[in-house]
Amino acid sequence: IGDKWNPRILYALSIGANGFCAIQRELDGVNPRTLSNRLNALERDQIITKSHDESPHKTSYTLTEQGAALLPILTQMASWSATYHPTNNSSGV
Repeated sequence: IGDKWNPRILYALSIGANGFCAIQRELDGVNPRTLSNRLNALERDQIITKSHDESPHKTSYTLTEQGAALLPILTQMASWSATYHPTNNSSGV
């Protein structure tokens, strides 16, 4: 999860953004190619899973059990950052 966008992707999924465009809107500023690469890597690492809905041909992403287990850790990291580095106030997680 050491990539810049991965914690934010996990956060977006945790709040209900599950389609590619919804995740991209939540991340505000991520390049579509970068997002696609990160989603593929997270899926490969079994942090998220991808499913295809036949109608209307939509791909959805969800956290796996392993991915959901990361959320408390990411929340603690965000809290630590806010306490000790308040000028680095990053959005999401």
